[in-house]
Amino acid sequence: MHETKPFRVLIAVDGSRPGRAALRWAYSFLAGIDGPSTAEVFTVWVPTERMGLDGFGLIDDSGYPQEAEALLQELLRDEGSPSNVTPSVGSGRPVESVVLAAFGQDLLVMGTRADGPVRQALVGSMSQAVVGRVACPVAVVPQQFPDPGGLTVVGWDGTRGAIAALRWALTHRAIDKVRVVFVAEPLAPAPDRTTIREDIADVFDDATASCLDLELRYGDPKTELASNGSDVAEIVVGDRAHVDADGSIWGSVTSHVLSTTTLPVIVVPAENAAIPGSVR
Repeated sequence: MHETKPFRVLIAVDGSRPGRAALRWAYSFLAGIDGPSTAEVFTVWVPTERMGLDGFGLIDDSGYPQEAEALLQELLRDEGSPSNVTPSVGSGRPVESVVLAAFGQDLLVMGTRADGPVRQALVGSMSQAVVGRVACPVAVVPQQFPDPGGLTVVGWDGTRGAIAALRWALTHRAIDKVRVVFVAEPLAPAPDRTTIREDIADVFDDATASCLDLELRYGDPKTELASNGSDVAEIVVGDRAHVDADGSIWGSVTSHVLSTTTLPVIVVPAENAAIPGSVR
């Protein structure tokens, strides 16, 4: 008998309020998964370097792993610890450690330390560096986020990134909760709704395309995708941007949305476009 592979989620935390928000969002996500799932609550212990008598740096591992493990136990005690959740501690540089731990996972969940425009510098340093270097989708969760029962907005332009984003949304959210947003330049001729639905049907199917809530907007895609009403709970975007040498994303719609919205953002790599997904 074929055994269903559990859906694996890695939740990167550091004991801060944003980390706790990421944990709560991840728990809500896990509760909605059809089928088996596992979650790993992961934190990173960063060794300090002290100077030895010979002038060379020595790694000071005092307190490891007790301090990091104590942090996780406190977090799980405060926020809850379902039976499918296990704590895990890594060591080293935070970005590299999270990227390594995310290998083989189906979703990585991270918190971000600020909301709105101030978020840019912070997301740009940690979250964007990770987003640009992992193969799985990444959920970047702000400290305050709305009821997860709201709408999921997906940016659509027919590219592999958009296909990957929509496939993720249709796999993990009910179809009546998915809103597809097509943004046209103000002076450019916009395709009509029928054409857009036909493009979606070519990738998915006619029934899916006809059921989706489709919204046309005019303006800059970077701004429009980040601007949503109170009925929206999250944004899903496909990542097809240039990744810099340090893993950071520059000059992309994804980067702008991450920098400016106050909603959770799920970034789905374009490589996920070919992965089959079931519509709930």
